[in-house]
Amino acid sequence: MKKQYLLICCICCLYSDIKIEEANTQNISKHTQIVDVRIDAERCDIGVVKDAINAKFSMDKDTMLKEISSKIDISKPFALICRGGRRSKAIAN
Repeated sequence: MKKQYLLICCICCLYSDIKIEEANTQNISKHTQIVDVRIDAERCDIGVVKDAINAKFSMDKDTMLKEISSKIDISKPFALICRGGRRSKAIAN
């Protein structure tokens, strides 16, 4: 069975500092605001991240930012989690 990794994009809207990291216990514990943009099947398959806020992914950046900002304070650093990194990267760019 192929091991699947999650990626975290850390974003600080004030400084636009973006980092991509493997989602492991140590990296996840560094973040107080975590947004999970995986679909339900991915969360069931890979696992749920404790204290993460779920957000429905949208390719429309304005829609996605509204969704995220309704759940967390986007003026502070936060982490995005997806299965392979493409969704997080699309939101971060």
